[in-house]
Amino acid sequence: MYGDDTPIGMAHIPQIPEDIFFKLLIKCPVDRLQKLIHHLVDLFCGQKTILYESFADVWTLFEWWDLIRESQNFFLQCYSSSEVVPGLSSLPQEFSNIFNDCLSVRSSDLKNRLIEKTHEISPAYLQNFDWKLKLTLASDKVAQINEPRLLLSLDISGDRDKTLCLDLSKEELKILIETMEKANKAVQDFTVD
Repeated sequence: MYGDDTPIGMAHIPQIPEDIFFKLLIKCPVDRLQKLIHHLVDLFCGQKTILYESFADVWTLFEWWDLIRESQNFFLQCYSSSEVVPGLSSLPQEFSNIFNDCLSVRSSDLKNRLIEKTHEISPAYLQNFDWKLKLTLASDKVAQINEPRLLLSLDISGDRDKTLCLDLSKEELKILIETMEKANKAVQDFTVD
């Protein structure tokens, strides 16, 4: 077997043994390379159809499994960082061109899948939000208030979809913003090794 058997996860992205991925990839005939890359992207994006029969003459079953696993690692590393696609310079020019063309066509699919993988970390996530500003002029207890209020609706998706509605005063909104800024700073400071 090639590489290590570490499961793919968002908390730990293994280093790609590029020589294995590209060594297996280069065995593909050029006329079938585009089909292969699109198939590998489809598998990464969650499609379960396996086309091994179309490539059985190129790779053994063990090599095919390794190619799929290493392609998963490659896409994770490639689209999880803002760096240039690693290792493509080691491929022949024709392979590199086809690979780049396929990745540019499928980049939105790959990025969407990474976003889905990020959402899978938590059972609930913010899907959408809406806000309205209202001015409370009076109430049954006080004749004149003149207080601005923010109505914030948060659409939460996950195990159970729900909408959370908040009615916030100016002070409560300030506290919420400060809390969210602290949470954002904590996320920005968090680094994955």
